Amino acid sequence: MMKNISLLPPEIEARWRAQQKRRRYLLGGGLALLVFLAVYAALIALTFQAQLQVRALQAQRAAVQKEIAAYQEYAAMQARITSADNLLQQAVGTPPDWVQLMTGVSRFIPPDVWLTDFTAAVGAKEAGTTKPAPARQATAPQSRPEAGEVTLRGWAFDHQAVARWLEEIRRVPGLTDVRCQFATEDTLQQKAMVKFEIKAAVLPGPPYRPAAGKDE
Repeated sequence: MMKNISLLPPEIEARWRAQQKRRRYLLGGGLALLVFLAVYAALIALTFQAQLQVRALQAQRAAVQKEIAAYQEYAAMQARITSADNLLQQAVGTPPDWVQLMTGVSRFIPPDVWLTDFTAAVGAKEAGTTKPAPARQATAPQSRPEAGEVTLRGWAFDHQAVARWLEEIRRVPGLTDVRCQFATEDTLQQKAMVKFEIKAAVLPGPPYRPAAGKDE
């Protein structure tokens, strides 16, 4: 078995080994430094990219805020319009459809019955009284209509005519709780007639809706 025998003096051999160790340490440190520099460069690149994205988002936010500021005037105008519509709807309320109601009453009057008085009561107050012409035409109250009650007074040839019209008038849209207050025999121009009074509750109309614009 052969052994390696160094002919170098011990001092020189120790220095040589020390130099080899230093070279290994320097090589390991250099490699670690390179890894550190690579990681640092990657972090710098990521930070720069993040900063670019932040600047882009800030620019987009500034553009959006500029657009919002431009539309604030229109938003305020729309808010004023909405507030005015709400106030108008509260003021108008839900008035009955008087045109439809009066048309229905006139359409269902039989030839042997005619009206002499038409009274509309708004809540607990009378809105107005009208006396129709002999052609049995009645007009709606002049004040602002609201849900209330109507009173119909007139003459008929007999009780059967009053009963028939009482049934017909229940078909008038907007009227409910139609009832005959009285129907009594009386004389009109020296003829035997029946004088009657009919009351009915008036249903409220639909909520107020502002007229739609041309662009809607």
